[in-house]
Amino acid sequence: MIRLSNYTSFLVKHYNDIMLHFAFLMWFVLASFFSQERLFSDAGYYLAKLVDYQCFWTEVNRYIRVFSQWLPLLFVYLKADMAWVIWAYSIGHVLFFYSCYLVARIGFGHRYAGWIFILLQTIGISYGFCAPGFEYYYVAAFLVLWLLMLQQNRYTLIPILGQLFLLFFIITGYRTVVVFVGSALLVHCWLHGLKHWKYYLGIGTFVLACLLLKKWGSTDYEEEKMAWILHLVLEHHFTLNYWWELAQYYGQHYKITWLLITINLVLLLANRRYVLSLGYVLGVLWVQYLVVLSHIDLVHTRYQEQCYFPLVLVAVLPLLATIFFVKPKYKKFVFSAFFVLTISQFIGIAIQIKPYTERVDLMHRLIAVGRQQGKQKLIVAEDTNPLIADLTFGLGIETRLLSALQPNRQTVQVIRTSDWQYLENLGNNPLRDSSHYLHTFKGFYDRKDSIYLHQNRNQTYFPNFEPSPYYWQTEKIKPLDNLTAIKGKVQLTATPRHRYRRSKAYLIHIAIQNNSPIDLPSQQLKIAYHWYQAEEVTAWEGSRTALEIDLPSHSQYAQPMLIQMPDKKGRYRLQLDMVAEGIDWLGDQPSYEIEVQ
Repeated sequence: MIRLSNYTSFLVKHYNDIMLHFAFLMWFVLASFFSQERLFSDAGYYLAKLVDYQCFWTEVNRYIRVFSQWLPLLFVYLKADMAWVIWAYSIGHVLFFYSCYLVARIGFGHRYAGWIFILLQTIGISYGFCAPGFEYYYVAAFLVLWLLMLQQNRYTLIPILGQLFLLFFIITGYRTVVVFVGSALLVHCWLHGLKHWKYYLGIGTFVLACLLLKKWGSTDYEEEKMAWILHLVLEHHFTLNYWWELAQYYGQHYKITWLLITINLVLLLANRRYVLSLGYVLGVLWVQYLVVLSHIDLVHTRYQEQCYFPLVLVAVLPLLATIFFVKPKYKKFVFSAFFVLTISQFIGIAIQIKPYTERVDLMHRLIAVGRQQGKQKLIVAEDTNPLIADLTFGLGIETRLLSALQPNRQTVQVIRTSDWQYLENLGNNPLRDSSHYLHTFKGFYDRKDSIYLHQNRNQTYFPNFEPSPYYWQTEKIKPLDNLTAIKGKVQLTATPRHRYRRSKAYLIHIAIQNNSPIDLPSQQLKIAYHWYQAEEVTAWEGSRTALEIDLPSHSQYAQPMLIQMPDKKGRYRLQLDMVAEGIDWLGDQPSYEIEVQ
């Protein structure tokens, strides 16, 4: 009984810490399970740089990126398998935030800061989970630590050096965060007066120096982006309809963010901090205006989540202070709510990450095609899968990394037709020289070193990636005049579930067997379907899905197709088919009984 009592007492005493550790554990599990999905965009770009050059890689003075690179770089030095390097890159992000939490908990004695780190990576973020190297995420964590040091009012040498260390990475990581730094200093000055004026002067001078360093290392792209935002501030006029659409958008994707903002404001007002309340409202409005300008189109994507991340900051960061206004008897309830919210957000991420999983599956399928054909560099059409319509621009980077998951197999790189065409339109396509390969899509990333020589590769992970030409896998087969030669010789098969929800779209994997003597042109033939109910056609024109590759004669390929379920409940018969627009349907394909609920 005494042991049970001690155990119960331990759980009650450390209730908050236990929930925090479990939340970080869930984050760790999620990052481990979806490590390949997290290679998307800049994450894949920087990892490829790190692997090939075997050193830290930063651009435009964003030195804070080294904190996302040290662990995978260590694994590269140890010559670990690529699977472990990718895993280290994914979980390194979690370990960074967890380390910041331990510093706050043990070093500063702040019991609740862990929730700040957790909320920063769960509120308003779903697709952004797949771009873990984003500078603002790391800047936000360091900003939390700096705020904790600022609250301690310690002005000896070691604490000041610690603050300068954090501020250097904060400002050079993302210079617009100076708004938050300046706001924190103004609040500190309002609370303590000018007795710390030497500190303010020194910090201000250091921040200015960091801004100048950032300005010195900025690219034309960054300067043009800042100029464009300034232009929008001065010239753009938002309509009433726009604000109504924005409110609906926030209600769909950012309601938790605005709920936290409201909670902060209520706690400030309840504790009669009226001046701080007014400053907080003005700060929220200013940040709101800036983030709307940074991306006017209301499209929920990974990029927009990053543009809107300052809204998350103004919602979460003040909790460092306002949480102390909550009465002790209610704090367990608040932290339990944070825990439930965190777990639900992680579950949401695991569900919404499906397009990125489909993208990874596509890359593995294309890598397998290259190996079957004995070709190292392929060109394919992009956006054949409507679920990943905007996610294919980084194929050239990630396919090479993913092919290294099997070190004894042939390295394969897959680029898009638009990648090739972009360079072709410049009038000098270096990819025609087989000693070159595309590292990243220069038109999108604006990188100066988008073309690599094969000699620059890391031979530990890409030992057999030798100079060779690119081979087209789509758009190079002559279109068919009719389907006579392939009728009865092309077979579509699938294994759909028996039940689906009405009005929803699903990806169903199918196998395509081409037993005809003719190669199937992907730019012409589309996979489609028909719906029947009681032998009556209810929908003949099913949505079309393009072939991912030209399908050679006497070969087989498996890929997903998009199927829109009927709007009404009932039992249906789904019949697969293939169509050449303006010519004919292939016909004579299998059908499957489906119950729509």
